[in-house]
Amino acid sequence: VPESYTLITESKFQVPVEVFFNVLLSDGALGFLDDLHKKCGDKEFRCSNWRLYEQGGLVRDVSFLHPIKIYLGAKFGTCQEVQKLRLYRNSHVVIQTSQEIGDAPYGDHFIVEGIWDVEQDSVDENSCHLRVYTNVAFSKRTIFRGKIEQSTKDECREVFGLWIKLAHDILKQDSIS
Repeated sequence: VPESYTLITESKFQVPVEVFFNVLLSDGALGFLDDLHKKCGDKEFRCSNWRLYEQGGLVRDVSFLHPIKIYLGAKFGTCQEVQKLRLYRNSHVVIQTSQEIGDAPYGDHFIVEGIWDVEQDSVDENSCHLRVYTNVAFSKRTIFRGKIEQSTKDECREVFGLWIKLAHDILKQDSIS
């Protein structure tokens, strides 16, 4: 993980990586993702199926309208995200994300990059660890850089905290049924 990235959240899941992927991230998990986005106040959630890409691995496109918490300007920002997945040995999955946010103040000055690192537990093969890292990559200068970075980290902690809670809930339901 590059030095510029910040660990936003981490959690242990009592399922192997394959089950984690199938229930939470696969093309069959769109209902879970749609529920998450609704709980975040998002609108118009769309997610393409995973497909192969030239550099190896899988890629998909995600888009949605996300509420802007600043009272100036638009009420929703248009979020366009690309997710690239690679599978490594020992059931190690890494998803790199890149998200552009339109209609947000200074949204054309930066992109939000993320790394989802999912590793099989080295002791318990029926559990895995998720670590989520983010980075705000600026393409233009702004005096609001610090505010944008802090707001983005806070927002990511909130959203990924909810993602982890909902993920644990759905995995519990899945193991019961």
